[in-house]
Amino acid sequence: MLMGEIEPSRQNGEPINVFDLPQLYTKPSSLALLSALISLKPKPISWDESDADHDQPREDKNAIASYLTKIVSSPLTWLTDDEQVEVWEQASIRLSERSGRNGMPAQTRTFSIPTPPPPPSPSTSQQ
Repeated sequence: MLMGEIEPSRQNGEPINVFDLPQLYTKPSSLALLSALISLKPKPISWDESDADHDQPREDKNAIASYLTKIVSSPLTWLTDDEQVEVWEQASIRLSERSGRNGMPAQTRTFSIPTPPPPPSPSTSQQ
């Protein structure tokens, strides 16, 4: 399962179901796992956005945390050493993002500052 198969469900406001993600027993490729892990990255925090997201269905946080923990604890023997490390690192990052403020990596908030349009330049007339 590639990221393109996962992302539409998020775009339509539906939560990601853990059963829609690549399951380890199927020995998915590193690309499939990394795409799924990228799709689990939380949206950046913004002060400009409305609270409409609060009305959207939420993902099952316990199931996602369990899924990420399984990836981190799996030997991933079907992947190369470099692929294993990359998948473990990304899964660890996604898990830490869900572990509260102390476990989260640095965040950047986005916002815009409204500014008035510049005044028209005075026209000078020559007499």
